[in-house]
Amino acid sequence: KSRALGDGVQPLRLANPMSDEQEYLRTTLRSSILSTLAANQHHAREGIKLFEVGRVYLPRPSELPLERETLVGVVAGPRWSESWLGSEENLDFFDAKGVLDTLLSRLHIQYSSEPTDDSLFLPGRCAVIAVGSSTLGVVGEVHTQVLERFQVDIAPVALFEIDLAALL
Repeated sequence: KSRALGDGVQPLRLANPMSDEQEYLRTTLRSSILSTLAANQHHAREGIKLFEVGRVYLPRPSELPLERETLVGVVAGPRWSESWLGSEENLDFFDAKGVLDTLLSRLHIQYSSEPTDDSLFLPGRCAVIAVGSSTLGVVGEVHTQVLERFQVDIAPVALFEIDLAALL
């Protein structure tokens, strides 16, 4: 089975970091988006939908790291604004997959999704996104233990991650 971007990759340490918090090159944007979600979770009365595009650096033996442009996004919280007309449903895996479906269909890209395992996500709530034999990324519902570590109080939280070079 395919592995998600950055899964199991050891970070690369910088020789002269600008600060202790920037000591390592990031191998994934997952922690960055979850930290942003944690910082913003109490400021929204309706669902939170965030995304980030940035570079990740994957180590290679005896070579410079491989730089990849990556898109990561999260959806969490109530699906609709508070109202006596609406139910109290939360955004979930299917909303995140719907975001990817809309993006890929507007780009006229036919894709497939298959269940996969990834330690960031709840078992049975994760899928790899592929075009032919190329893996584009992953979508899933973030594991409750991961949410606790990031001090995220809302659940479920669905996250997707796409390798933009593979998408292009």
